[in-house]
Amino acid sequence: MDTNRVGTNSESDPICIGRDDDRISRLPDEVLVEILSSLSLKESGRTSVLSSRWTNLWKHTTRLYLDMDGGSSSSRKTKHFKFRPVLMRRNTCSKYVRWVDRVLESHKCIVLKEFAICYCLGLQHEEPITRWLEYAFARQVRSLELNLEPCYDDPTYSLPRDLLVAEGSQFKSVEALTFKDVSLSEKDIDFFLRNCPLLEELIVFNSPELSDLEVCGPSLALKHLEIVFCRHLKSLRVSAPRLARFWVATYDGLLIGNLPMLVEIRTQCRDDDVRLGHLFSTLSTSSRLETLRLKLLQSPEMHELHNLSLLPKLKKMVIEYIEDGRRNIFRLSDLIRASPFLEEFVLKYKCAYIPNNEVEEAIVSSPHHHLKVVKFSGGFGRTNYLRFVDYILENCLVLEKVIVDPCSGTLNLMLDSTKFEENVRKKAKQHFEARVPQHIELVIL
Repeated sequence: MDTNRVGTNSESDPICIGRDDDRISRLPDEVLVEILSSLSLKESGRTSVLSSRWTNLWKHTTRLYLDMDGGSSSSRKTKHFKFRPVLMRRNTCSKYVRWVDRVLESHKCIVLKEFAICYCLGLQHEEPITRWLEYAFARQVRSLELNLEPCYDDPTYSLPRDLLVAEGSQFKSVEALTFKDVSLSEKDIDFFLRNCPLLEELIVFNSPELSDLEVCGPSLALKHLEIVFCRHLKSLRVSAPRLARFWVATYDGLLIGNLPMLVEIRTQCRDDDVRLGHLFSTLSTSSRLETLRLKLLQSPEMHELHNLSLLPKLKKMVIEYIEDGRRNIFRLSDLIRASPFLEEFVLKYKCAYIPNNEVEEAIVSSPHHHLKVVKFSGGFGRTNYLRFVDYILENCLVLEKVIVDPCSGTLNLMLDSTKFEENVRKKAKQHFEARVPQHIELVIL
């Protein structure tokens, strides 16, 4: 007989909470529920077979991440991209709906910290989706994610009018909202901004109905805003006194108002002097901006960049640059010059063509007195790219570290990719070791 057991329900269901080495089962139910809440539903559900005490614990978890793939809120790296084959999506939607209904019917928690619906659903599933949203709001959910990916012939789900009714306190606790592949209107977003006083994070991804959007208000608690891939959006006006992080495509109608707390922006811009000039002029009004992540898009017209507005507090700049054979990579030096206190510069270089002959462009030296860390990703072997690298090494007077990822973004047509990448790394190592001074740390990824 096992003397560590304090009792049994039956011969087949031992209670093991009395084992001297079972410290987890000694914890209070509240702590165990919090631990289970960090697991996926499938993982937390499996604990119900441990003993009678564990049978119902998973039903009180405060986080419901409803993804049949078994993900959990703590394991997700991004909310935006999750591709599923079309055939699999069509064949499993009904199964997913039944599974979610069973979970919610069994669940007992009266207050939810997180609630996420992540599956390939569209307008034909309007009734269950709306029912699930009502379930979450009725339990004073703090973080809500509706991450859908309807099939091509299934219209996008829209929030029904009778769902967004400002009665009671069901929206008062909402702190974060994510909508992917959901057809939101300007009135929908305005409703959440007015009725969720604690809302700090708003993410809208691929909402086809948005056209003219305003995210404005002196009392907004919003700290993180993403409005991306909304293809019909013509104008966007943002004025939020607490906004710290902002991700948006640079639409021609973008108007930035009062953003005194903005520290990071991620955006994209056509690589021409007018649009870049407008972008830097707009960002220069943000007195605390420290990080700029910028994707430069192709433009039919490019001229020299003159008198860009300075970004005096910028410390980190990440540039995604796609070479198309018509662009001058040395224009990037103008962006660096407009950031006099920049400490970290990252260049993600991708080549959309294979050049025959590269014309060497002229570049004017301009010493930089604060840049300490640079990272070059991709592009190794391109003549002008390597000359731009040499420009950085020569003009950054306090450089401490150089990171090189030569294989990232390269087009590999070789059958033996491992051998190809080893060869590229070897050549990159030889090239940079000959140029980077000994006192500067060199890292080849």
